[in-house]
Amino acid sequence: MRKADAIISSNLEKNSSVHSVPVRCAFVIHPLTATQLWIHPLLKWVKKLPKFVRNVFEFLVSRMPAHRYAELVGVKSDYNHRTVTCDLILMPATPKQLLKMNERFLYRQLIKCAHLSLKFGSKIMGLGAYTKVAGDGGVTVTDHSPIPVTTGNSLSAASTLWSADEALKLVRPDLKKDSHGVLSIRVMVIGATGSIGRVTALLLSEYVSELVLVSRRMDKLEELRSEILEFSPRCKISIASEVGSILSHTDLIVTATSNYGKKLFDVNGLKPGSIVCDCSRPMDFTKEEAESRPDVLFIESGEVSLPGKPKFTKKLDISNTHIYACLAETLILTLENRFESFSYSRFLLPERVKEISAIAIKHGAGLAPLRGPLGPVTQEQINRVKVENLKVNRGNNYEKNVEVVF
Repeated sequence: MRKADAIISSNLEKNSSVHSVPVRCAFVIHPLTATQLWIHPLLKWVKKLPKFVRNVFEFLVSRMPAHRYAELVGVKSDYNHRTVTCDLILMPATPKQLLKMNERFLYRQLIKCAHLSLKFGSKIMGLGAYTKVAGDGGVTVTDHSPIPVTTGNSLSAASTLWSADEALKLVRPDLKKDSHGVLSIRVMVIGATGSIGRVTALLLSEYVSELVLVSRRMDKLEELRSEILEFSPRCKISIASEVGSILSHTDLIVTATSNYGKKLFDVNGLKPGSIVCDCSRPMDFTKEEAESRPDVLFIESGEVSLPGKPKFTKKLDISNTHIYACLAETLILTLENRFESFSYSRFLLPERVKEISAIAIKHGAGLAPLRGPLGPVTQEQINRVKVENLKVNRGNNYEKNVEVVF
């Protein structure tokens, strides 16, 4: 063997040896419903009690200390072959309890999670679901954590755009971009002033002709409209505190809400052939609602396919291959050796969304196969919605002149 070849071979062996030892990260999870709490062997008997007693137990359990519940193993980069093990730190609090929780107590609990993560050797911790919604979007926890903390919202926004793009390609093959790379469609973002909703709206404004922004706070919507018009002057922007009648003239609806337990809108008002991209957890739409509108494509966003052979060491209500984007961001940053608070606060930068998207793709991550409230999206569903689109849009009769009146 030539000397140069021997050196290269030696370096490859060293790199292989280094990357064969998993780097650790951590991610905070919590039950999305009280029903998930009562699955625990020690709590199964609680579900048989009267509702008011279950509510008391739900409160008491939410104040219990967090603990390491399971691991996610087998994630391996296609780019640098680094392997990652993620500790899943369980806070036993439902969304209802997290939103009611005293903020100081919540921050103390999450900071304890960070110290626990460090104890197990993690170099970064991610916040899942409502642990990043309650409070100030991870700012206080980041300031007091012994390790970097990320909310995962940048990759959540990126995967929302991946999902919407994929669904439009499947359902609307008739759509063509104009000379500016813009699609002539109307898109509604519900929860537009939230962390994911805001940055998603900003990025969508580069690629669609019209945006309808919906949120309870009209003052915040006015600010966002001004921000988007500076970012994408060509995009037509309307704002509203409710979805209104414009829903029946909208091609794509993106929901990014913290709408726990409340009905978002009546699905009967949706335009036939439209797409609903739901990136809320718990989801905004039920299986029954999706079944009632087979002419509309309901999809979940925020699910990412990771490189390697990911596997949870305990059964979770998450697929081994389809990982929530907020969790995937923590893993992707670890693969990239970027131990930093990449996403936090309620104001995400579009540049960060594009950056984490590129990093994820570089390491072999991508969009998981589309799913919805009914399970994996089938060709039959796609064909049915595509037919409805042809009926509605035949002759290019897109309702461009329908104005939003508020």
